[in-house]
Amino acid sequence: MSNSLCDLISKIFTDSAMNSKVALKYYHKCWKYWTYLDIKLSSEIVSKILKKYIKENSKQFILLILNVTHTIPSLIFGILKSSCAFVCSSSEIEHYKRLVDKLGIEFIITNMDLSRNFTMGERKYSYLESFELMEEKCNIWRTDITAVCRKQLFAYAITTSGTTGISKIVKVTHQSIAPNIVSLSEILQIVESDVIYLSSPITFDPSIIEIFLALSNQATLYIVDKDIKLDQNKLLNLLSNKESGPTIIQTTPSILRSWNISNLNLQLFNGGSNLRALILGGESFPNLDELNLWKLNSSILVYNIYGITEVSCWATINKVWPSQNPDISIGFPLTETVIKLVNCDLNNIGEMYIGSSTRFCEINDERIANLSKELPFFRATGDLFQEIDKKYYYIGRKDDRIKRWGVSTHLKDIEDAVKRLGYLNCACISVNDDVEKRIKIGLFIFSDIVLDCLEFWRKLRCELNSSSWPDDIISMKDIPLTPHGKLDKQILIEVLKTRNNDISPEKFFTKYWKYFTGTEISEKRGFISSGGDSFSALQFISMLKRYSIPDNFLASLLQDTSYLECFTEFQKCLCYKRPLDTDISSNFMKKIKCTEKSLNVGANSINRDVIYRNIKGRIFPLHYKSDIISEKQVVFETLWSYHLGKCIDASPLVVSLKTGENLAIVGSHSGRVSVLDMHDGHQISEIILPNRVESCACISDDAKYYYIGCYDGNMYKVTLCSGSIIWSFSTEDIIKSTCCWHERTLLFGSYDKKVYKINEDGKLLWKRLIEGPVLTEVLVQNDLIHVTTLASTYHILDFHKGEELAKYKLSAPVFSTPVIVDTSIIIATVDGLIQWRSLDSSEEIHKFESNAQIFSSLTHFKEDDFDYLLFGSGTNLICLKDKLLLWKRQVDSNVIATPTLIPTSKSYFVITVSCKGVLYLINLTDGHILNEFKLPNHVYSSPAVLNDKIVLGCRDDNVYCLKLV
Repeated sequence: MSNSLCDLISKIFTDSAMNSKVALKYYHKCWKYWTYLDIKLSSEIVSKILKKYIKENSKQFILLILNVTHTIPSLIFGILKSSCAFVCSSSEIEHYKRLVDKLGIEFIITNMDLSRNFTMGERKYSYLESFELMEEKCNIWRTDITAVCRKQLFAYAITTSGTTGISKIVKVTHQSIAPNIVSLSEILQIVESDVIYLSSPITFDPSIIEIFLALSNQATLYIVDKDIKLDQNKLLNLLSNKESGPTIIQTTPSILRSWNISNLNLQLFNGGSNLRALILGGESFPNLDELNLWKLNSSILVYNIYGITEVSCWATINKVWPSQNPDISIGFPLTETVIKLVNCDLNNIGEMYIGSSTRFCEINDERIANLSKELPFFRATGDLFQEIDKKYYYIGRKDDRIKRWGVSTHLKDIEDAVKRLGYLNCACISVNDDVEKRIKIGLFIFSDIVLDCLEFWRKLRCELNSSSWPDDIISMKDIPLTPHGKLDKQILIEVLKTRNNDISPEKFFTKYWKYFTGTEISEKRGFISSGGDSFSALQFISMLKRYSIPDNFLASLLQDTSYLECFTEFQKCLCYKRPLDTDISSNFMKKIKCTEKSLNVGANSINRDVIYRNIKGRIFPLHYKSDIISEKQVVFETLWSYHLGKCIDASPLVVSLKTGENLAIVGSHSGRVSVLDMHDGHQISEIILPNRVESCACISDDAKYYYIGCYDGNMYKVTLCSGSIIWSFSTEDIIKSTCCWHERTLLFGSYDKKVYKINEDGKLLWKRLIEGPVLTEVLVQNDLIHVTTLASTYHILDFHKGEELAKYKLSAPVFSTPVIVDTSIIIATVDGLIQWRSLDSSEEIHKFESNAQIFSSLTHFKEDDFDYLLFGSGTNLICLKDKLLLWKRQVDSNVIATPTLIPTSKSYFVITVSCKGVLYLINLTDGHILNEFKLPNHVYSSPAVLNDKIVLGCRDDNVYCLKLV
């Protein structure tokens, strides 16, 4: 058996008969084909270049930061031929900095189009030279450290995904990975005519299997451009093409589920494609019910493959299909691998351990010499399995066994119950709830079909014990995926944590009374007689703790006190009451630290007109240009931060005044709204409102006042310099909509399903009931008001009287503020559809489908008679030029915040931020990332810009001002 990856690919360099055979095919707009001779020559180029710089037999690691293209095999082979090891990294600065430090990396190779992004940051990397591989340019760099030379020759290093714990660096030996390639080659019977799809990202170790499985067997490696992978329909069309599609696909169940089952059956599984083997791993294998939905041709082999990165890569395999009685166990161990269950219970359920006498990998600071003292050496997987007839069946993660109120629940038991009801795409997750001080379980259903919640609850109650009942059930259309193609549980955790942020206490009480009893509300019936029990009463009480309920409230539930009495008691103990709009001097309006001296002048001394505003992507004046920054100034530096008590989801308003002051106004969940000097972050004024603030401020033309909405249902008028509240205007529910200032009146929407028009003295001019809650800003054009709602409707109202002139049904709710451009209004619905509607007829005149959810508002601007539109959609920032896609840039996580522009006289830059708190500076022309900056926590606040300064809020309770230096 071959002992190294070099042995496996040796024929490429010694067998001239292979030279003309196609080694890989690469799709980027069209197919390109590369022979084994091309790979051989390109690998030798890489090897020669490295030998100019590295010491002979140094066995050091070379870092690759690459886009996935046809040059990957040549770069890897060239590094291996130089007696070095490789490690692949994303372009995220923190990720590759950690690898450089921990692995002692001296040399880095990048693609040309990533080089500029790569050079930014605190470290100083020296450019050495460029070289060309198969029509693609690459660069080699030297870091500021000296390479660590090793006694042990590794093949590569890889980081664990972190989905099962803290990410680790795993150093993989040739003896660990080579047996995998040889064993799978025999099991799958790889032949020269096979075409193997490079499905996995190169930061995920199954990609090594895919590359070497193809090229060590003189088969063909099938690679597609990353932009194609983002277009699910186009990718499926390519993979199922009879003329050019792959014969072998290795992927995760979640990626497979991201395609519509009908399309999979029609295109990939029906025998009309080239597919002959489908290998599924990295996650729990689909159950038999899901397998039966696949219309698999008998010529397609389906395998369940299992393993952990810590024993790279796979440990067991089982052929599931074709079979009269499919068996979804993990099968038998691969070559030089042993498995065992440890600490089994009476049901033969225990933790799986994977071991070997030869396949060792070092994790973090381990040393192989210490690992090989007692053989075979075993690694714990953290996975629970049940042994039945000497076969092993996956039960779930060890840490997915949750104990609540003394009763154990396994999350997979809940998932299995849901699947028995026919909802095969589901996931159950747990999270420590900081508000309710307990472990919370959330059940997610992924389906295109609208879930009948009450009917689903009733059916699920028949399948689950009360102790296993989840705390919340959430329906989602799309399955969120990690960069490795697995279910992204972090996104689900964030959804669960913020699930009820936008609901009033009364609605919260009603919703979860129905949820935990499983019936509609009857005012005379109590909790127990409505269907609840002692366990669900405990769950309900835990969720109500956020509202400071009395200790005896549990007794009221268990004694079956009527719903009406319980609800009345709950209302009495609510921790907040909405104030009367005439009572603006009560204690909760407490002002803190007001300093008129902080401004250059007093409130009434001169007219401090606003000369510049930036809020949620909108810049006024439109022609504003900044000449303070240049293309060379692309490094972020923290100028100051300001603590606001609780997390900041509101977007700041940045203004520049005629008097020279540059100010930022921002609110937080603590109810505090601060006016800050952008120069150094010192406080000009601050107030505390009675509930959280997620609305943006709106400033008056003379800059004396600002207006802001609050979760207590009030709109406030506040003096800029002192924080004094002039008046408050009360609605019947929370206000998240930012108000619009037009002709000395204020227009805004509320969650009470009304649009309001009030004058500058806070007096109501009119209000109009519409179909749904309003989150977005209302727009005014030619005496018409345009409003979108969370009820999937678009309304047109008369500006003067508030009469509804028209109403249209949209495809989905609207979280994104529309924009008006010339004679059209552009509306983005959360399902990913952008539509242009005529202002004259309101008919749809154009549409664009982003294929992912849109929460970001739209940023529009004109340049050289071209219309540009920027917005976040899923994990992408998208730029349209005259309604057509200009570029799409994928980032590290979802983009909910609104992008904004930094216009200069020479070029345009785009600033956007991801949910995980990574701030990106992007070139507008081509969408290339110029730099990025990681904030300490998640971010839902949209950045605002003034010249070279960027202000945004963070969920670590601080507002930050960054400077481009």
